[in-house]
Amino acid sequence: MRCVIASKIHPRGDSSAHRARYSATTPRITGYLIAVVFFVLHPLPLVVAQTEASAVTQGPLQAAWSGLLAEHTALVAVLALLLLALIAGVAWFMTTSLRLAAANARLQSIIDASDMGTWEWHVPSGRIRVDERWASMVGYESDDIERDIGAWNRLLHPDDVKRFDEAFQRHINGHDDRYQVEVRLLHRDGHWVWIHDVGQVVEWGRDGQPLLMRGTHTDITREKARSDQINFIARRDRVLLLLANLRESRSEHDFAQAALQRLEDLTGSCVSFLHFVNEDIREVELIAWSRRTKERYCNVVDFASHYRLSEAGIWADGVRTRSPVVVNDYAQAEKRKGLPEGHSDMLRFVSVPLTDFGAVVMLIGVGNKPEDYVDRDVETVQLFANEIWRLIQRGRNQASLKQASMVFDYAREGIIVTDAENRIMDVNPAFERISGYTKSEVLGADPRLFRSGRQGPSFYREMWENIQRDGVWEGEIWNRRKNGDVYPQHLNLTVIRDSAGNIVNHIALFSDISLQKKQQDELQRLVHYDPLTGLPNRVLCIDRLQQAMAQVTRHRRKLAVAFMDLDGFKEVNDAHGHDMGDEVLIEIAGRLKAELRAEDTIARLGGDEFVAIFSDFDHLAVVEPLFDRLLIAASTPLVIRGVTVQVSVSIGVSLYPRDSNHELQPEQLVREADQAMYRAKNSGKNQLAFFGDPE
Repeated sequence: MRCVIASKIHPRGDSSAHRARYSATTPRITGYLIAVVFFVLHPLPLVVAQTEASAVTQGPLQAAWSGLLAEHTALVAVLALLLLALIAGVAWFMTTSLRLAAANARLQSIIDASDMGTWEWHVPSGRIRVDERWASMVGYESDDIERDIGAWNRLLHPDDVKRFDEAFQRHINGHDDRYQVEVRLLHRDGHWVWIHDVGQVVEWGRDGQPLLMRGTHTDITREKARSDQINFIARRDRVLLLLANLRESRSEHDFAQAALQRLEDLTGSCVSFLHFVNEDIREVELIAWSRRTKERYCNVVDFASHYRLSEAGIWADGVRTRSPVVVNDYAQAEKRKGLPEGHSDMLRFVSVPLTDFGAVVMLIGVGNKPEDYVDRDVETVQLFANEIWRLIQRGRNQASLKQASMVFDYAREGIIVTDAENRIMDVNPAFERISGYTKSEVLGADPRLFRSGRQGPSFYREMWENIQRDGVWEGEIWNRRKNGDVYPQHLNLTVIRDSAGNIVNHIALFSDISLQKKQQDELQRLVHYDPLTGLPNRVLCIDRLQQAMAQVTRHRRKLAVAFMDLDGFKEVNDAHGHDMGDEVLIEIAGRLKAELRAEDTIARLGGDEFVAIFSDFDHLAVVEPLFDRLLIAASTPLVIRGVTVQVSVSIGVSLYPRDSNHELQPEQLVREADQAMYRAKNSGKNQLAFFGDPE
């Protein structure tokens, strides 16, 4: 509570003015003290120096005073020194008090500037004290807040009680230097406020229990909302990007149903629907309900998929208004119509129309969210409507130039139109956005301008042979942006011919698949590599072993499979924990890999089991030294986190080919090495054993 005391001594104000007052006060105090000392001590030297004659000329009162001083000179000197000490102490106390007050004032101004509230909690009694800023965060004045911890408990969100208790216990148990937690408190108006609560025990009891805690509150509601919004937008963007993958090899109905399911997840809805609209004949066609809607909420029998727009409910009003329809209380909504038998009750819904060339062509909606729909939900439905319609249109129009020209200016894919000599005639805005080139920079140019050099002449030769033969080509190609960046494209090339069969145009439709490539690479890494050690996993190990077996068979060479299991690893795990065990596995994996040749493979099968593949040798003597190096590398002590641990490895080796194993499969070869490894373990560990006769 130092800040509160300081605010009473020095009201809030400009810090420079406060420093000026403090600087002016100190010299005045010093001057007063010097004057007092001078008044008391001024007569003392006169007494010592006065002569009897001069004393005669003094007045009676002064003479009496001087005589008294002359008789008690030593006493007077002692009193003077004591007075000086007292004055010095008073001066020090006053100066220190002023400095302390100034420091408190500065601290209070910092707290005020940071917009934090302060609190104090006497833990044994449960009494709390908060300042006005703390109280205002939850809509109260400080006098309105009850003075016991019960007030905090009543304001705290039930879902945050556990998090608060854990943070408090971690602090008082010495795990954290400070108590720190983010929780929600109930505002007086009924909404929840996010608070960043920081505090510390400032006084402990003799029994080691906390007596007094102090801390601050910061309202982070806006920051939380911004963070939640950013995370939601990022998640929504990822889903929108994946809609194109959902469209592949699906009918329009199945694609719409799959997209609606993801729209429900994003908006927290229980039902969703998608209709095509034909304004010319004023008719609506139901394309899809989500799978969840059909299974749980809507069991209408013999419903008509086509019906007049005038027969539709208020969810279709968007066709007339050309704007979203949001109803958060369906029971009280005007113009609502009865629902067909088997249809779920409607609590609330959002319906969004999508227009194309001025006409409403689609209605998409969601419903029965537990709480009211907000602008973010409407925006999300609108974005889904745009993307679903775009993907449906792309599927319909991809093979037709006339239809492609309709979406030329609106497509997200880049489009290039060239003449018969392959000179660029036109590009769309998406091309400019993706490539970085403007339309004026590329008109009349050859598309070779965009080549990255990653694919050689044979690639382009084969591509153009296919185009000339089939009239189309589709595939992945690497091109270069204007800024020099090389990126992957998914490219569709189509040849347009006139009635005489002569080439008139080439149409290139492409999209930037950098994100998809990155996701594929990451998926491949997860599928084929061990996430802990980075070594190939069992899948990749068997694949490489199969390739190696085929190679040595063709070239009449040999290979060896070494199955390795760590000795003593369980004891390390039990003694030091799994985190230490993981670090041991990582270190051992690195050591084993370092002992192998470039053409060899080491993989982790799981747990503490590793497999090494040694291929392409004539005689076992070529690789036998490698086995010894693996034994030494694994048994060398490790120092991890300052702790020395030691393991070793038992190795079982199976050779290929042998007279009897020409028809072996890779998995069988690994099992043979595994059996040999168990012989090595049973023979004392940290050694090598072969399956069968190594010769």
